[in-house]
Amino acid sequence: MNEQTLNNLSLSEAILIQNELSRKIVLSANGITSVESVAGVDLAYWKVGDDEYAVCCIVVLEERTKRTIESKYSFGKVEVPCIPGCLAFRELPLILETVKKLDTIPDLYMFDGNGYLHPRHMGIATHVSFYLDKPTIGVAKSYYKIDNVNFSTQVNEKNA
Repeated sequence: MNEQTLNNLSLSEAILIQNELSRKIVLSANGITSVESVAGVDLAYWKVGDDEYAVCCIVVLEERTKRTIESKYSFGKVEVPCIPGCLAFRELPLILETVKKLDTIPDLYMFDGNGYLHPRHMGIATHVSFYLDKPTIGVAKSYYKIDNVNFSTQVNEKNA
């Protein structure tokens, strides 16, 4: 499947794709011995009239020095509606367009969103990993509640 096929999917077709991909998830370092560069990926949205647009920004850092190696962005009209649990279908085209602009091939991608923590284990980070063929990590701002399971974060306490 390529990104051109994503615009005309039904919800059931999107979920079928997620279920098929979820059987191929690898949850190990899979031979990776070091990480020299890390890319942070995020999208922002805005509306102009009835049309919705987004910008995808990617910043690549050198892991050792935390120095910015490069940053790229792409923007365009968003064609896929916001459907909970199917964020990747909405964001994937702009992410892939922006990745193609990178001069550096990062060892690891970090996404503002979930990865494995998803009803079908196919949050944006996991889903995009199949297109990047690189390890990904989802770093979401909020907890994705699945099957009515509650989650509480540990309180940070200063050690004496």
